Amino acid sequence: MEPEMVLTNLSRALSAHRSDYYLLSFNSANFRFDADNVALSADPGLQDWSFAKEMNHADKLFSDSTLHKDSTLKVIFSDTLFSDHGDSLEINATYQLQAQLKWPGSPRLMAGSAQFILRRGSDGYWQITQWRDTRAEASNTWSNLKSSVR
Repeated sequence: MEPEMVLTNLSRALSAHRSDYYLLSFNSANFRFDADNVALSADPGLQDWSFAKEMNHADKLFSDSTLHKDSTLKVIFSDTLFSDHGDSLEINATYQLQAQLKWPGSPRLMAGSAQFILRRGSDGYWQITQWRDTRAEASNTWSNLKSSVR
């Protein structure tokens, strides 16, 4: 998977409600999610977010108890910048995330910026090893979705 395909894969996996495709974007041995500071203050459970927590989140997010089969779950990445650091690649992008979860009060629209650090996995494909989420103004973020679904 080429570096730009990692974001494409995330987007397609969300739209298709496929946790198996979604998880292919992450390095299972070395992954860390750094939540937005406001979301982290509200939910300290977002601290030390590893691949195991990401896998549990994905399994629950894509389950029938969370999403109707025809529910909207999509992300649009924009203003994407790539920085090559030799053995790693940094991707910075803004995002708009829409989720129609079954639960009342769950975040529906989220926006922010994401910083991804990618490294090649043992299979030779680029995988996310670090993901930093940052709030855009007063909106909910991807961190809020993770907080709601775990």
